[in-house]
Parts: sequence; structure tokens; C-alpha cells
Amino acid sequence: MTVGVLLLTQADCALCEHAKGVLNRVARDFPLEIRVLDLGTEEGASLAAAVGMAFPPGVVIDGVAFSHGRLSERRLRRELTRRAKIAPSSPVAGPPLATSADPEAPEPELSRDERRAERTRLREVRRERRRQSMARKKDRNNNKKDNMKEMKGKR
Repeated sequence: MTVGVLLLTQADCALCEHAKGVLNRVARDFPLEIRVLDLGTEEGASLAAAVGMAFPPGVVIDGVAFSHGRLSERRLRRELTRRAKIAPSSPVAGPPLATSADPEAPEPELSRDERRAERTRLREVRRERRRQSMARKKDRNNNKKDNMKEMKGKR
């Protein structure tokens, strides 16, 4: 099942170029029919007004506004995967697995237990750093007190 994607752009728009790159990468993995439309045209302006696009680039998927501004590849892949799972006998089961050969591929998502373990590890690191910082502060204060006693003793 091909998904119709409309990209509303304008001239000299860096985010529009970014969106084109994202759509081209995603189109390798999902069956997309991409159409680019300039906002300077009458059709582009009326479509932007109809879908409520605030600023370019605007992405419309199957006639429904998806995003405007910087296009998130992860969010787009997630939406297309969701649509593919809903569609009967869809040829796309989900996004491709990341390979080490593809530097642009997103890192794989961590499981719930892995995220919990990572949070616990980071919490322990922060606690250890605080403990070390407090120990250094205590040492500095003790050194100051010792120095003050020495100064009083020399008078």
C-alpha cells in the first residue's frame, strides 16, 4: 500500500532541504509517493491554509497534516510503521534494522529494563561525584581552619 506524502516547501529554505533528505531516506524503506509543492503557487498556498500549516516545510500524509518545521525522521518512521501495521496485507512490517554500515541509522531503542539499568547507573555516577565533591569541599574547609589556627599561633 503506497502512502501519499505531500511536501510543502518554499525557496531558500534549509529545513525544506532537510525534509527532502529525510523523505528520500525513508522512501528507501517504505512505499511512498512523494509530491513536492511550492508554497508560492496558488495550489500550495491554498493547501497550506486548508491543513493549517504555520510555516514551511509542511508534510501532509494521505491528506492529513503530519508536521511543519523540522521533520523528525524517527517520528515519520513511527507513523509509517503504525500505518503499515494497521493496513491489511501491508508489505512493510516496520523500519529496517540499523546496521553499522549506515552511519545515519538511528540507534536501536533500549528495552524497559535496559533503560532502568542505565538510569540507575547514571544515578550512582552522580551520587559518587557529589560524594567526591563534598569530600573535596570538606578538605578545603579543614585546610582553611588549619591555616587560620597557624596564623593565630604566629601572632
